[in-house]
Amino acid sequence: MSNNDRASGPRTMRLCRPSTLVVAIPVRDEVERIGSCLAALAAQQDAPPFTVVLLLNNCRDGTAELVKAMRPALPFVLDLIEVDLPAAISHVGTARALAMERAAELAGANGILFATDADGEVAPDWIRRNLLAFERGVEAVAGRSVVTSIEHPDFPPELVADNEVEERYADLLDAIGDFLDHEPYDPLPRHTQHSGASIAVTVAAYRRAGGVPRIPSGEDRAFFDALRRVDAKLRHDESVYVTVSGRVVGRAPGGMADTIRRRLVRQDEMLDRKFERVDARVARYAARARLRKCWQREGAEFYKLCRRLGISAENARLIRAAPYMGTAWAWLETHSPRLAWKAMRRDELPFQIQRAERALAILHAERARATAGGGRTILRLAPMSGGLAASRDPGWSVTEPGLV
Repeated sequence: MSNNDRASGPRTMRLCRPSTLVVAIPVRDEVERIGSCLAALAAQQDAPPFTVVLLLNNCRDGTAELVKAMRPALPFVLDLIEVDLPAAISHVGTARALAMERAAELAGANGILFATDADGEVAPDWIRRNLLAFERGVEAVAGRSVVTSIEHPDFPPELVADNEVEERYADLLDAIGDFLDHEPYDPLPRHTQHSGASIAVTVAAYRRAGGVPRIPSGEDRAFFDALRRVDAKLRHDESVYVTVSGRVVGRAPGGMADTIRRRLVRQDEMLDRKFERVDARVARYAARARLRKCWQREGAEFYKLCRRLGISAENARLIRAAPYMGTAWAWLETHSPRLAWKAMRRDELPFQIQRAERALAILHAERARATAGGGRTILRLAPMSGGLAASRDPGWSVTEPGLV
């Protein structure tokens, strides 16, 4: 197909019957990898029938021709769409949004949507593992993306070690969160990733969240944030994973490839917004747990919480009118001076990991005492120069000084 023959918007190459399960994949010049991506989907084990939507976004490298050649041998229905989008909107956010929207149309109101990346290879049990999670009552599943190898001849091993330290700290913070604000549909063990390489969501939750944001980068994380804002039951399932390429020249600006390439030149001094100091994260978890506790109740506790978070009475009334607790929490996080995110330096990680490990030790001890019929422990995090202190109290199981 010549460039002149291309349409200016979505054009379905082949209409396929509606399906309960539909996989959506945005594609941009992936002739070297799309074959492996489709082969992995074709090799799914114990999976019910499903449809795959491929949205080819301004492809010029022969991806379309390769996919058409593969189509007759594929064991699933392939819905192939080619688009020529204006440069200003030809980014991954638009492409993923169009692919997911088409997938939602095919799946129907009671269907389930899946999404992955064109340079990824889903695990052989990817669909089955996602469906097992849905059987437990969740509305969305975040899977892990696993980098097979970094495609760079001189990739320094210290960057791998740095990433492992980051993941260790992220897991510690998440474990503290499970103690302080437990979500029964997302128990430990779990992971902390929100990657477009592995998304599964009911059509109902997808619609409630407003679909995938059409932003140039970070649309996957923004979509998971949107699910949180509408109280979708989100599972971070460690058994669901996709292997992805560790390339240093990617397709999405601001994506993983850009991060790898930037760190090859110079490691980031500051950590991203996924991280903050233990003291701040404990305060955040405590506030969210309190909001969750008082959200469905009438009374003064909600307004008391807002006052302590620095929210005016007028704004508190507006937050109380939010349709979902997740929406109210997002507003509180954005506008409360007490919950303002503060950047954390990479060289703080060793000390903060020690503090997180100590906090977890106290929480484990508290759980053991509670199981044995004892009281409850308040966790108080001292200033940065200090340590941790535990005190007995029949009230809150955790707090940060100033919130109680």
